[in-house]
Amino acid sequence: MERYRCRLKFATTVPLGLCVMLSLTSSTSSACPTAVPKACRNATCHYSIATLERIVQEATYNPASEKIQLVFDQPAPNAVRSLVQVISVDSGGSASFSCPVHNVTFTTPLQLPYIGWTHQGRDLAVLGNGRLISDGPFDLEHSVRSRPVPGSPFADVNVTLALKSVAWQASGDLSCLQPCNTFLLPSVRLPIAVKPGDVPFCGSPYQLSRLLVFPSASELFAVPMSNVSVRRGSDAQFTCAANLRVAGSTPAFIWRFNGYVIAAPGDHPLQALVRVLDTHRGGSVSAERFPLRGISTAKAFTFSVTYLSTATTVNSTLSVSHVDLNTSARVECWVRPEADQEVWRRQIAYLHVLTTPAA
Repeated sequence: MERYRCRLKFATTVPLGLCVMLSLTSSTSSACPTAVPKACRNATCHYSIATLERIVQEATYNPASEKIQLVFDQPAPNAVRSLVQVISVDSGGSASFSCPVHNVTFTTPLQLPYIGWTHQGRDLAVLGNGRLISDGPFDLEHSVRSRPVPGSPFADVNVTLALKSVAWQASGDLSCLQPCNTFLLPSVRLPIAVKPGDVPFCGSPYQLSRLLVFPSASELFAVPMSNVSVRRGSDAQFTCAANLRVAGSTPAFIWRFNGYVIAAPGDHPLQALVRVLDTHRGGSVSAERFPLRGISTAKAFTFSVTYLSTATTVNSTLSVSHVDLNTSARVECWVRPEADQEVWRRQIAYLHVLTTPAA
């Protein structure tokens, strides 16, 4: 379990600050950073505060959208990663994978070399004799396109396999493979009752692919995040529970309070917005930039974020201490299911404050 503790204060002569992330065993830091750190562990985190605010604003222009796409400048892909075909699709959609087969004699489907597909390391389907056979859980379709090679009896062929109505659990590696030499012979024909595992495939894959399915809200969130009503001066808690697609995976969380990012992963670019809300006045944070602008007269906003993992979920809890608001506040929890993508799903709830102070 990890914990953030932050206290935001302001006065006419005292600048604001945001405290550093603390573990459960560490003590509260007396020094709060007021500028974006020069050293960055993340390749995409060298951004000004204004740029980060613009990125968030553009990603959240539709206040009702549950899907958030943060657009950062991406580093140049390395040679290994560029060989992998990445297919991104929303849950319930169709995902198409292309499999290039070069320099083959192809005039009818029966002359196309046998092609096999694996998904998450298991046999998925085999194409041969013009027939696609699969005993897997997916509804599959295929198509074949051929382009003659000028001055040659060969053709370049592209076979497309489409997985229909994919769910979040379908995310994973997929490859199309070449059969062993025996099955390359035109005279070899697949029996009618063949299964994908019956065909021996060996050697390097024609194509390596990765399927990334963006989960629906019901797939990602164990329970919806609820509105919270409290009396002025008491504490409030919001829990954002994210399901795990694979045991041991680590989804990331971002918390926003009234439109301001107040908690983000330590190595994420938006962590800079947590550390400082405004760098345009010598690194100080002015009162008008405070997250509680217009809804509170409090001189301090104290909150913490904790995490609790189980075998199937990760729960992130935002705790606000001594709530002092004049009206409701909008609370957002963002969850990123894939670490190498900046696509987040958002839950929204509201903090309501009753006029009667807590006893």
